[in-house]
Amino acid sequence: MTLVEMLIAILITGILIIGLTGFAKIFQEQFSTHRDVFETEQSIYFAMESLIREIREARSIEPSPSSTSSQIRLINSNSIPVTYRIDPNDSSLKRQEGSGEFVVVAEHVDTANSRFSYDTKYKVVTIVLKGLFNDNEVILENSAYLRNSK
Repeated sequence: MTLVEMLIAILITGILIIGLTGFAKIFQEQFSTHRDVFETEQSIYFAMESLIREIREARSIEPSPSSTSSQIRLINSNSIPVTYRIDPNDSSLKRQEGSGEFVVVAEHVDTANSRFSYDTKYKVVTIVLKGLFNDNEVILENSAYLRNSK
């Protein structure tokens, strides 16, 4: 093998390595983005399921909001007040039990398009949660009837 052939082989090998490295980097970035979107979706789904379960078992909603709101307070089956708040400061849904600290239950919440509403006549709470991560969004809407209300 001559020196020219050796240099051409090294050049071709170098180009292949650079190409494969670039491909691996793009693949890793896409994987990371999809993982983050999946985690956002999962946290929104989990938050919605927890909210619905807790509302169905609640004794009452206090105070009874008649309009759409970013916060809802209920009295759970153990007579403990529980507050859910859509917090625009950090784009999250938070839960507070009693006088404890607010705990984040979902992140990347689109606070402008997420809301709670309560129909006092039928004792139904409607929840709209919109998760937003980069250009990806998930929108969940669900209603729950207060089964244990008086």
